[in-house]
Amino acid sequence: MESRDFIWNYWSLLKEANETKDVIQESLGKQYNLTQLQFNVLAKVEAYEDKSISALARSFQKDHGNISKICTVLEEKGYIYREKSAEDNRVVFLYLTDQGRKYREEFNRCVSDSYEKLNKVMTLEEQRQFFETMRFVNDCFSNSEIVKEQRKALKMQRREKTKNRK
Repeated sequence: MESRDFIWNYWSLLKEANETKDVIQESLGKQYNLTQLQFNVLAKVEAYEDKSISALARSFQKDHGNISKICTVLEEKGYIYREKSAEDNRVVFLYLTDQGRKYREEFNRCVSDSYEKLNKVMTLEEQRQFFETMRFVNDCFSNSEIVKEQRKALKMQRREKTKNRK
């Protein structure tokens, strides 16, 4: 296969997968009045063992303050609640409320049929290998010098925008 064919097929599949994800998130988001980032925060609160705002910020590679604001909105909407750590009151943990769990259950129902079909075709080991392959392909392209240079340039542009706003 030619490199251009590989990359276009790969990008097309990623685009289709992203569009499917967006349809599900937007549909449920409208029903529950949630943005995609709020949806993703709820998913991580449900899935992560470390439910601190700092851990969420790291996982999204976002500023602690931005994630805290999103959590405030989710708390006001009744999806999560906060609890300070008993050991260190600077650390705040997040938990789903009944309404938050209901939303996540609704999402899980939307994808469970598809996942059951997948499980009939792919073993858990094959699924793990699939993700390892996806990571490998992504790493191959992400670690090219051109991509690294472009990322660095974009990061510098964002810093300049932020600096100019202040």
